[in-house]
Amino acid sequence: MLSHKKGVPLKMPRKNYYYSEKPRTSKVLVTLNVIIIVLIVLVLSALGLYSYTFFTGKEPLANIGVKMPWDDEYAVSQTVVIEPEPTETITQMTTTETTQVTANIVLTEKTDVSDSTAETSETKPKYNSTDYDKTFFSNSLFIGDSIFTGFSGFGYLEPDNVFAQVGLNPESAITKEINGVTAAKKAEAMQPDYICIMLGTNGLAFLSTDYMAEEMSKLVDELRNASPDSEIVILSIPPVTAVHESENPEKIPLITDYNGKLQKTAESKECKYIDIFTMLQDDDGYLAADYAEADGLHFLGKAYGVVLSRIQFELSNEGENTSETESSAETAISAETAVTAVEAAVTEIETTSVSTDETEITQ
Repeated sequence: MLSHKKGVPLKMPRKNYYYSEKPRTSKVLVTLNVIIIVLIVLVLSALGLYSYTFFTGKEPLANIGVKMPWDDEYAVSQTVVIEPEPTETITQMTTTETTQVTANIVLTEKTDVSDSTAETSETKPKYNSTDYDKTFFSNSLFIGDSIFTGFSGFGYLEPDNVFAQVGLNPESAITKEINGVTAAKKAEAMQPDYICIMLGTNGLAFLSTDYMAEEMSKLVDELRNASPDSEIVILSIPPVTAVHESENPEKIPLITDYNGKLQKTAESKECKYIDIFTMLQDDDGYLAADYAEADGLHFLGKAYGVVLSRIQFELSNEGENTSETESSAETAISAETAVTAVEAAVTEIETTSVSTDETEITQ
């Protein structure tokens, strides 16, 4: 023992130590937590599968023979009702009735020929088609405003093929520089096969449609001087949604008026004019919801594929349309000649029949 004085033991103070036991987690509580987590995972998985089936129409577990509770309901909603075809009744007719029916058939055939000729000469692609070949536009230049920036923004075209900027209009596009060059300078360096222009939406708020059409004409002259061998294509500006029209200066009648002047400008400058306004409309004449961004003015990604598909169709079938129209005209002439011959034969049969009847009466 230690001591501070000789012979006197040193007393050390007693320290009190406290020990606390950690609470033990109940096995029942752990089990309940696991069960809750599993139930949450199952519910989320079921919701995910239902959403997938609802939006895509596909059954994700069908390949392994698993059917979900809503599969039958979905199948019922997709059932196609096939109506039976009407049954034709064939009856015997007298000679006079046969002659009348033949004459009716001749007139019907003549009408059908003219209708089919008109339909052939005005054949257009489906407006919802997004089929296009990106390589077709590999040496093309697209000039436009913020709407056109989406061509490269969504990856439909390469950035080098697009000369577009927010706020660009037919007036500013003549002198505006993007990356240090104007549209004409870019066309001069690129010498593209096609130059597609869509400008004017931004100018509707403060520029007259007549003035913008005049500026478009000047822009075409600048581009043609810079790249004489390029085919210049003027696109109509697109419609807007009803909500956008109610809150902004871009109105459908004003857009339609401007597009009409763009078409006249294209004709006077011997440019190709492509109407994308009509193909993007809904049944009420506004920008279809399938193509409209939330602001009712700009495009969703799908719209760019539709526009490119239509442009490629129009440019690829320029020569074919002329030959098809001529061929259709020749076919119509041949058909009319054949119809005339049939009519003459029918008339002769009727005359012979009448003469025979008169001879029998005389006898």
